[in-house]
Amino acid sequence: MKMKKAFSVLMIFVLTIMLIPQDIFACDLKDNCQSLDAGSDAVLAYYDVKTQTETLITEDELQAVVSNAQRKRSVDTAEFEPQSASEPQEQKLLTKKEKQMFDDAKNNTLEYYGESQKSTRAIDNRSLVSNPQADPYYRIAKLYFSETTNAAGTQKAGYMGTGFAIGPNLCATARHCLTDDYGNWSTDFQAFYGYNGYNNTYTHQFTNVSAYIYYPQYITGRSADGKITTDSNYDVAYVIWGERTVEKTGCFGMSSEINNGMSLRKAGYPGNRDDGYRMYEAYGSVTSYTDLRLDCDNIYCSGGQSGSPYFDSDYYVHGVITHTRMPSNQVVSGESSGRRYDYSLIVWLQNNNYV
Repeated sequence: MKMKKAFSVLMIFVLTIMLIPQDIFACDLKDNCQSLDAGSDAVLAYYDVKTQTETLITEDELQAVVSNAQRKRSVDTAEFEPQSASEPQEQKLLTKKEKQMFDDAKNNTLEYYGESQKSTRAIDNRSLVSNPQADPYYRIAKLYFSETTNAAGTQKAGYMGTGFAIGPNLCATARHCLTDDYGNWSTDFQAFYGYNGYNNTYTHQFTNVSAYIYYPQYITGRSADGKITTDSNYDVAYVIWGERTVEKTGCFGMSSEINNGMSLRKAGYPGNRDDGYRMYEAYGSVTSYTDLRLDCDNIYCSGGQSGSPYFDSDYYVHGVITHTRMPSNQVVSGESSGRRYDYSLIVWLQNNNYV
């Protein structure tokens, strides 16, 4: 187990209720009382799928949790340890319906871009993961989202992305995988952990979404027709499954530690390799970072890998892939970028027993 001090992506690709803080407020999304429209100072949010209500956590409330944690232990990084699966890994064959589902979505990934002044294309350094049902790869899931529709019509056809296990029952991914063009949450999707397209098997499947944890700052406004505008700095969310999953899937650790040159790798399901049926990984390092983001210009990625983890050799995740860069010449570069894990988020998740 890794020992660290004291407790211790741009093209956008494609987490059971436990404890909810009582000193926060909620609003009914059916009344359009979303945090983006309310003009609040909310910095974290929780959406209950059954009741369709959003609970907001303000900056003051978040910092109160962090300050209390710091009084108990003087640290400058926050961590949650990784855990291997304790139950035997079963190989389950995809049903005919599931196989057809993947066939229909094999070339459908979400492709958004971030600006870059670079004019050179990154080297595609991805390699095939021959056995995605080995550790740590079985902690990573291929996500399939059914077609989403609303009053405005079809917003997204069936598409795919990547997610990974965190804590007892969370699945981290990119926020843009989970909402449509109008900000509506997707509740009809499936996660296939350890998916292997070579023999159409997986280890475990989950569909029972209970709630989401996310940054309300992701949605910055709405156009006249109701479509949302977004901030990629907050493009990450956590699916809360309606059951405990860690014994079956294991989980990655979380770490807020970051530095230039830190060695990392990522693994996920790229749509432009084997039609998204196989898992690929790439190794590289952190080339730049801010309080919110980290860039790994030497780790190549593409559509379908949104929500993939940036993790180290001890299976601690330091961020979630959300974009790839597009240089000024409009040629997709493949240089990956993502939302980094920050100290406050990890402490809040720990304080509320999510990790």
